[in-house]
Amino acid sequence: MKYLRTLLVLFAAFLVTAAPSRADDKVIRQQIQAEYLKADAATRSRDLDRVMNHYTADFKLKVGSKTLDRKKVTSLVHWQIVATKEIKALSFSIQSLVVKGNTAVATVKQNETIVVFKNQTQYLLTSEQVSEDTWVNTTDGWRLKFQDVKHNVTTQDGKTIPQLYE
Repeated sequence: MKYLRTLLVLFAAFLVTAAPSRADDKVIRQQIQAEYLKADAATRSRDLDRVMNHYTADFKLKVGSKTLDRKKVTSLVHWQIVATKEIKALSFSIQSLVVKGNTAVATVKQNETIVVFKNQTQYLLTSEQVSEDTWVNTTDGWRLKFQDVKHNVTTQDGKTIPQLYE
């Protein structure tokens, strides 16, 4: 009987130390939310290096059947920075977060309204996106490793348009 109690105590101790507590998940959620706020600030300052600092070296973006690597994403972000005349609104909202060790998967809603200048014409672009973002905790903090866009609607002057990467 004493042996069984000892095993149960050891097993309970293992469960407590093996999975992060709710308090830990809350801290991780705050840390990842802070990364989205940094991404927002970097985007508003139009600083490509600061924007790309939030991604791992092997970052991938999946939209529909297409997967883009970090190099292609960097090119698209650069184009957006150059074309953007004004950022009217930009927000990131974590809808849910699942933490497993040094990995966290966040379901995120992003809304953006920007004014772009293309071919000597000004356009108002609005975008609503929901993605599953996989973050990894590195020595430099949380970095985005994979983004799987589940839903995206972009309008140009009120008319729905296809995405650049579709």
